[in-house]
Amino acid sequence: MKTCLLSKLCYFTLVLLVLACGRELTNPAQSSGGSTGFSAVSTSNGLGSDVINDLFLDSVSTIYAGTDGGLSVSYNGGSSFTNLTTTTGLPSNKVTAVYVDNLNRVFVGTDSGIAISTDQGSSFTTKNTSHGLASNDIRDIAVDHRGTLYIATAAGLSISTDNGQSFTTKTTTNGLESNNLNDLFIDSVGSLYLATANGLSYSFDGGESFTSITSGLPSASLTSIYVDESGLIYIGSASGLSVSSDRGGSFTTKTTTDGLGNNSVNEIFVDTSGTLYVATAGGLSTSTNRGRSFSNLSSTQGLSDNNVLDIVVDRNGFQYIATANQLSIKR
Repeated sequence: MKTCLLSKLCYFTLVLLVLACGRELTNPAQSSGGSTGFSAVSTSNGLGSDVINDLFLDSVSTIYAGTDGGLSVSYNGGSSFTNLTTTTGLPSNKVTAVYVDNLNRVFVGTDSGIAISTDQGSSFTTKNTSHGLASNDIRDIAVDHRGTLYIATAAGLSISTDNGQSFTTKTTTNGLESNNLNDLFIDSVGSLYLATANGLSYSFDGGESFTSITSGLPSASLTSIYVDESGLIYIGSASGLSVSSDRGGSFTTKTTTDGLGNNSVNEIFVDTSGTLYVATAGGLSTSTNRGRSFSNLSSTQGLSDNNVLDIVVDRNGFQYIATANQLSIKR
């Protein structure tokens, strides 16, 4: 009887272990992708494409992933996604930028204009050059504390103060260093920063006037811009990460010789604890001392791909890492 009972106990224990492992493997939010705990999320989990161009987390940690195959939305931490495409109102399936404001309006940038939703993605209205946009090639989107919409395009900065009904466009004639805009950022006091193909342009008056900086940067063609709560400016280019602690008066540039994973910087993010994340073409570089030193994560540690295109971190410290081949999640 003891032998029989022991055999049954072993059998039931084995069944429970198999079931638990099965649940873990089918839930990407719980699975582990190596010693650092990465999970890989792909089209099999509902992503529109494995190429993720942009990420956005809203106030309740809904994940918006702009992919080459549509806008993918997850309400469960990335376990599954619903994909929105041209069949649901987008002007193009190639989504290049995503922004959700505090009124839950969803702004989706594509290579064919911008789509605006006031019902959390159930329907969209498209705006393009025929409505006053500078270009249909949308690079980035942001909304300031007054509700003003800023759209960085390949042909200038388009601004709307009436919820996208009409636009005014700012170009080099208004002080921009270049009309080819790659990234934009609005800091905590409403200052506007633009990473252009020919330097940094910034405005302290909502885009009415601009000041530009080109000196001190390793490359005029900038890819990304981020300003943290202390006013530290981080600028990405194909030649490294440039850091300024005096509002752009001077810059220190960090490269692979300083520990950066790769000199080609795609995007920059700073979380609520002040940790700096740098998405590079050679993995994800992080710094807890404002860029003085870095630790690096790559496919060797479990990243889906070394070409990291974007990074966001939620209030729990969970990292959502967009790559050129799937989304990686680190919990």
